[in-house]
Amino acid sequence: MGDGLRELKKATGGGDDKESAAAASTTTPASTASGTVTPISAAPTVAARTCPNCRGSVPVGDKFCGNCGATVEQTTRSA
Repeated sequence: MGDGLRELKKATGGGDDKESAAAASTTTPASTASGTVTPISAAPTVAARTCPNCRGSVPVGDKFCGNCGATVEQTTRSA
């Protein structure tokens, strides 16, 4: 049964403990010359507004709320 689990791990990318340790050491975040780690942003932030129905966050430009499905009116600003 252990052999079967090892094969399954290798097939799904789990690998051996030795391979996992080597992969973990190579995928650590890069550090700067001062030794501090530079954070990497996962996704860019998108401007959002609040849904008048459920108070959920709705990206600017969307016509409907992703949480409740309510129509969100576009607001226009006069300059």
